[in-house]
Amino acid sequence: MLQARQHRFAAVCVNAGWVELCAIELEGAEVAVATVCGFPLGATTSRAMAADAAVAGAGGAGDVDMVIALGRAKGGEWTY
Repeated sequence: MLQARQHRFAAVCVNAGWVELCAIELEGAEVAVATVCGFPLGATTSRAMAADAAVAGAGGAGDVDMVIALGRAKGGEWTY
């Protein structure tokens, strides 16, 4: 987190389990905390990803990306 502050990073992207700690450590800095739900394969349900995103947001993540369900996308299941 020191490097993020020192070099004025726009954001740090961390695993969801580290969001809350990073948000605390970066409080007052102009550095956003970001995370990714469903990493690396998107092999979970949309509801589970939505719940993970809500928890990350409540923990201080300012940016949450989601990984598309790769297997479903490869199978042409775009409405999933």
